[in-house]
Amino acid sequence: MAPSPELHPWTWALDQEFFGALARWTIENPPGSIDRLLDKINSGIHNIQDLINFIPDSPFPARGLIQALCQLIQIGTVCILVDISYYHAKSRSLQRLY
Repeated sequence: MAPSPELHPWTWALDQEFFGALARWTIENPPGSIDRLLDKINSGIHNIQDLINFIPDSPFPARGLIQALCQLIQIGTVCILVDISYYHAKSRSLQRLY
């Protein structure tokens, strides 16, 4: 049974130029370089935890703020890695289509 146009009024117009540029960018920018950078950032944050404990937390809560900033950076790097892996999976599936 074919879908009714009244139920799905939108149409998908795929831009071939965009997918070509996306494929070229993927080839020119291998995923390994950003992965290594984000791993170094995460390991650097992990390695300075002992140093962070020496930061005074009074009269201003500097240690807590720095710990929060480090946690935000770690969350951001994980989100970027998830987005990159999702992007590469989508890119591979789109390349198979075209």
